[in-house]
Amino acid sequence: MSNPHAEQFILSERDGKLLYLTLNRPKLMNALCWPLMAELEVLLKKAEQDPKVGVIILRGAGKCFSSGYDLKETDPMNMKPGEGPADGTHEPRGVPEYGRGIWNSRAHVQGHVHYDQVVWNLWKPVIAQVHGYALAGASTLALSCDLTIMADDAKIGYPPTRWLASGDNIGLYSLLAGLKRAREMSYGRMLNGVEAVECGLATRHFPEARLAEETRKIAEQIATIDPELLMLNKMVVNRVWEILGIRTAMEVSGEFDSLCHLSNTGRALKASISKHGNLSKALAEINEVWGGI
Repeated sequence: MSNPHAEQFILSERDGKLLYLTLNRPKLMNALCWPLMAELEVLLKKAEQDPKVGVIILRGAGKCFSSGYDLKETDPMNMKPGEGPADGTHEPRGVPEYGRGIWNSRAHVQGHVHYDQVVWNLWKPVIAQVHGYALAGASTLALSCDLTIMADDAKIGYPPTRWLASGDNIGLYSLLAGLKRAREMSYGRMLNGVEAVECGLATRHFPEARLAEETRKIAEQIATIDPELLMLNKMVVNRVWEILGIRTAMEVSGEFDSLCHLSNTGRALKASISKHGNLSKALAEINEVWGGI
């Protein structure tokens, strides 16, 4: 096994035909931010062109896969002019006072969608190995992968539906998990690994102690397939789901999510933060009725 090579936010480690990409902000529960996502895109596209890589496994360091986007770093209402997603299609386009209003909110959320579709569009399989939890934007990232392998007790969902936004992943929940589960999740409920597999949101579930080993076994089996055939197998499934509307569903979910940022709930959250002094305490009060996350 090769030695891990630490990038700024992601650890990259190759083991035979498998490439492990590890989200590496454990002290912040692997919270996503624009530099991390930009680095992930670079590493994924590099792996796509590397003949030594057959399958990519995406996982998180420490206690979880990821808690989602870091609100302190990616809140569209806190950005300064010129800040935002690294992808050029979501830059300010010369509009003055970028960082305010619907323009920035939409650019912010479409930046999320862009990075999720990088995983979707990649010619090689990406497997999400989820332990702890994959929340909010991290759940979309995990579900955009070809396979989502979860620990039995891991949680997946979008807690901000309780206090901020409808989520740019509601479209994925709807198509993958079905109407009733999507409703339930859009009203704030998280699913564990067993439930996620039962409704089609995840691929397989295992006890956390076996998660890494079982994920590796699955990846190694897939990596034995000829890379061109593997690419075509992935693309045909992608195209069928795109005909069914999965790409549009991701984009439309993002549009509604961006509107929520400017709604009364966004202002109420800011008021709650002012009342409690910080975001963590404000969210703890909101999530108390749910028994936490």
